[in-house]
Amino acid sequence: MEIEKYKRIFDAQQGVIKLADFTAEGYHNTVLDRLIKDGYVNKLKTGYYE
Repeated sequence: MEIEKYKRIFDAQQGVIKLADFTAEGYHNTVLDRLIKDGYVNKLKTGYYE
């Protein structure tokens, strides 16, 4: 998994993104689920991630 390409989305939003930010970049929400599972991303609340 190419973590750096996903990291730039978080960096552009000061570290906290909405699911809509992620999908607007063309990524499917299952990619975000995998990042959570692998420990790269934390879910803050429904629809918000850091």
